Amino acid sequence: MAESAPTLRVTTKAYGAALNGDWETIKRLYESNRGEAVKPLTVTNDNVLHIAVYSGSKSPVEELLEIVPYECVGKNNDFLNTPLHEAGVIGNVEAARVLVRHSMAELDARNVLGETPLFRSAAFGVTEMVKYLASELGQSRVLTDDIQRVRYDKTSILHIAVMGLHFETALWLLKNDTTLGDLKDQSGRTCLHLLASMPRAFKSGYPMGKLKGWLPIHQIWKEKRKHELALKLSKMLIPRDTSWEETHTKPDLGMVFLGDVKTSGDQELTNYSSIRIEEDEAGKGRAPKKSEAIIPASPTTPLLVATSTGIVEMVEEILKVYPEAIEHVSDKGQNIMHVAIRYRRKEIFSLVKKMMRIPMPRLVRKIDDNGYTLFHHVADMRDYGGGTQPNPALQLQEELQWFESVRELIPTHYELHHNTKDEVAEEFFERSHKELLNEAQNWLKRTAESCSVIAVLIATAAFTAAYTVPGGSDEKTGLPLLLHNPFFIAFTVLDVLSLVSSLTCVVLFIAIVTSPFRLRDFRYSLPRKLTFAFTFLFLSVALMMLAFSVTVLLLVHMKKRWSMLVVYAVAFVPVTVFAIIQFPLYASFVGTLRESLSLMRMLLPRRPSYSRNE
Repeated sequence: MAESAPTLRVTTKAYGAALNGDWETIKRLYESNRGEAVKPLTVTNDNVLHIAVYSGSKSPVEELLEIVPYECVGKNNDFLNTPLHEAGVIGNVEAARVLVRHSMAELDARNVLGETPLFRSAAFGVTEMVKYLASELGQSRVLTDDIQRVRYDKTSILHIAVMGLHFETALWLLKNDTTLGDLKDQSGRTCLHLLASMPRAFKSGYPMGKLKGWLPIHQIWKEKRKHELALKLSKMLIPRDTSWEETHTKPDLGMVFLGDVKTSGDQELTNYSSIRIEEDEAGKGRAPKKSEAIIPASPTTPLLVATSTGIVEMVEEILKVYPEAIEHVSDKGQNIMHVAIRYRRKEIFSLVKKMMRIPMPRLVRKIDDNGYTLFHHVADMRDYGGGTQPNPALQLQEELQWFESVRELIPTHYELHHNTKDEVAEEFFERSHKELLNEAQNWLKRTAESCSVIAVLIATAAFTAAYTVPGGSDEKTGLPLLLHNPFFIAFTVLDVLSLVSSLTCVVLFIAIVTSPFRLRDFRYSLPRKLTFAFTFLFLSVALMMLAFSVTVLLLVHMKKRWSMLVVYAVAFVPVTVFAIIQFPLYASFVGTLRESLSLMRMLLPRRPSYSRNE
């Protein structure tokens, strides 16, 4: 005799019905099996009320509360979350009202992390639920009760909202309790610290750029909204932040360390540009030792953190509210210029130069605890993120230009200063950029060799076309039969120009391949050659396809205008594909091309101007 199938448990049936949204079946199951109502439905010990709040309405919760025992309202799951915690996560305000009416005590229930339902609602950015629970608690309790404001690990309710990028919720909390902006987590960070470490929350740190046009409209709107709220929240927090007042200033001895001078023996003499030397207990001058480790310098205040992450809006707002914050020096002896240069934040670098003309001479003279001048920080690659350029050659050029920009700021004799490793900035730059130099050399060689092959093929085709006359030649005179056709003249001109462009391109690429690839060559010489080489390569391709189109029109007599347009369109398909693929690379050369054209204008003789009286 066959065995009958085992009867499913009530909890199994109830969970299956909940998955299908069949709350009537669940109600009937528990009406006939009231003893089963206290049993958990899930492996994490959630009861039926934990699941019911996910219905999105209040009806299932109301109906089940008439059946299940009273203690189910405050029953915890394995994470110590009550049904009210779960309602707070999904924003079921109506269900939360029902639960609170049955037990006000659940407003203070804390889960395993120490989070109340209000705290958990803020963590998930459910603003409407936060407003409702706060109204039930009352303004006085929300402002004073640490149970609602801070969880076990010292993370505040405002911290958790900011960390989740729920800025609308965070703004509402801060408007109702401004003291939340002063709370610090267990690492000593305020909410402004957190915002300063979130560059993607701000317009200046979000890499939308050229992709903006490809994003859906709703996503663009969402990002703009996020940026606006983040900036608004920052403006509310900045006046309350005075962390910049804790400045670690040390006596400015005005010394530039010129390195250790080798003598005939094993002694090393310390060479300073000033006789004012820090003395030890024995009264002898002390120089930085080569063996001293480089002190890691992580930004510690919102001003310096925002500078390191490139949040221009926050830095600008801090300096507007507290202009004197520009003088802030970190515990590693670094000011805002050190950090901006070290992290390659050019917009902030320019902003400080523009806004703070008076303190600039003092800022640029500062030497940090590693013995680094601003010049040394350009050479420091520890926090280099790859720059803004698409390939190693242009990245190296960008670094060299950045190096020269900073050189213009610092006093001339600071170029001779040695850090604690006894290196001047230029030596440090060459050593730290050695790997990038190798990458740039390899990339440039591969690119030049590949493109020169293409240019040679185009030159070969153009040269062959010059001796293969479209339409043939007259047997008696040897002159082309289509000599007097306007399209033949156009073909000749285009073919010659294509040949000249391709050969010029080949010469430029050969010049690149045979160059010595020295570090200084990557600043102007090599990028300029590469820019012109790509320009001529693109011209040769375009001219060759135009010559092909004209040849087709010569041989196939097309009287209809649309036929000619089709030929031109088809001929320009490879040109268009080439342009689309190479445009990002060519666009990165625009700066180099602009500098080259400016230099050419300066070298060209100018026409003298004469006044009317002469």
